[in-house]
Amino acid sequence: MLKWGNLLFKYFLLMSRYLGPRKKLERRFGLIEGGPVKLRPKKRGNTGYGERLEEKQKAKFIYGVLEKQFKRYVDQALKSDNQNQELMRQLETRLDNTVHRFGFAPTIPAARQLVSHGFVKLDGNKVDRPSYQVRSGQTLTLDKARFLSSELKKAERKTEPAELPAWLWREENSGKILNLPRIEDMRRDINTVYILEFYSK
Repeated sequence: MLKWGNLLFKYFLLMSRYLGPRKKLERRFGLIEGGPVKLRPKKRGNTGYGERLEEKQKAKFIYGVLEKQFKRYVDQALKSDNQNQELMRQLETRLDNTVHRFGFAPTIPAARQLVSHGFVKLDGNKVDRPSYQVRSGQTLTLDKARFLSSELKKAERKTEPAELPAWLWREENSGKILNLPRIEDMRRDINTVYILEFYSK
């Protein structure tokens, strides 16, 4: 029988965005910082349902997506010919993740803060919705003047062009979405098969 603390913890993860210490969940989901992301071996005795639930919760934690919105991504992916790629593509092309992938913020939560505070423009227009889906050909600009005068400048991190994924191009405080990410440009530490199976049952 689950302890009340663990039960409440799982309920909190299911219903809301986690705002506590990230290290705790990084350990829980087997994410290791520093270098390429790796996975810890799964504990023995975990049920099929439990493994799929854990994988879904891990993806929601990594991208900072709430349950309702995550379910919407899954529903759209299930209608696609390439369900696994479509699910990851929707997560990868979120504006907050794209800002992070450009290297304008060290983490997705930091990138979400930049977007929410109106520091990001797409094709010259301010977009303050982190869940906005970027499109191929769009130009992203960081409002440097406002950014440098704010406390959010602590979130900035320089990224060498070689570190950028192939679907992005960047110079100084702007960049361009060259095309939509392909499967080789996406994370490999998320088992989308488990996630889709969880929602399909």
